[in-house]
Amino acid sequence: MRLLRLLYIVPLRFRSLFRRDQVERDLEDEFRDYLERRIDAEIARGLTRDEARYAALRALGGIEQRKEECRDMRHLNFLEHRIQDLRFALRQLRKYPGFACIAVLVLALGIAASVTIFAFVDAALIRPLPYEEPSRLFTLFGARPDLASAQTRGAVSYLDFLDWEKRNRTFRSVAAFDVREGFILTTLAGPERVPGLRVTTGFFRTLGVRPVLGRDFHQDEERPSAPPTVALSYGAWQARFGGRPDVLGRTVTLQSPWAPDGEPHVVIGVLPPDFQFPMAARAEFWVAIRGAQGCWGARSCHSLSAIARLGDDVSGRAAAANMPAPVRLLARAWRKRLVD
Repeated sequence: MRLLRLLYIVPLRFRSLFRRDQVERDLEDEFRDYLERRIDAEIARGLTRDEARYAALRALGGIEQRKEECRDMRHLNFLEHRIQDLRFALRQLRKYPGFACIAVLVLALGIAASVTIFAFVDAALIRPLPYEEPSRLFTLFGARPDLASAQTRGAVSYLDFLDWEKRNRTFRSVAAFDVREGFILTTLAGPERVPGLRVTTGFFRTLGVRPVLGRDFHQDEERPSAPPTVALSYGAWQARFGGRPDVLGRTVTLQSPWAPDGEPHVVIGVLPPDFQFPMAARAEFWVAIRGAQGCWGARSCHSLSAIARLGDDVSGRAAAANMPAPVRLLARAWRKRLVD
């Protein structure tokens, strides 16, 4: 029975929606016929035609109100109102095109800003980071003792990072990345600015990220004399190399401030498709730091951000308490070296 009822009602709903003028004419005819029959009945009771018409209208309670009740029974008011709103909007667009374009532009900018903010919040705060045990990852930075309690981030020099790495007893591994992002890629069409990042060789192991193709950086590839190597993002592998597995061993020429003529970098691996790093979300090329840049040889040049992964059975509170010890040893060693 319910199916039969639906088969009867659905065509009527479509007819009311797409043949509205015909439905309104039918409704008008029904009310006119009802009113005439009611007037005839009142005349038969002995009233004049004017008195009979007045009595019929009073009994009906208002024709327009009854028509609206019939329209409500179709359950199409929501769609009809939206269609009316759309027609009104189109008329306003045609009547005031300049104002309409400005309104649409402001609305588009607002939506784009909202989507951008939500994407950042979703990637940085809501969606779990695609790393192994992300809750055990920490940021390391140096700070003056009087500012350490209030400071939440900072940069370090490459030499300080190497000393931290050598004297580390708390973290399973430490790594760093250069805050200066980007390279210039040499292509057949000419030089192209591409997003990328320079990282220490333990960067991906610290995050707990394994390439889907090839390998990550070896520790000896951080030496100044080491041949340049590069890992590709999954997107760059698909877009620039067609996802071909023979990309390993190929070379790409990347230009940087300390290599203005460009250096051929050997492709050693491809990162997973879900890998993302909030500080360089669009990075396509990941290059190993090789200590060849002049700034990396000066302790006063703080151009790196450091990250670390807690060791097994070590809490964040214990790591924070133990970290100042190697820093104080380094400070005393360098003060003694300066005096000597």
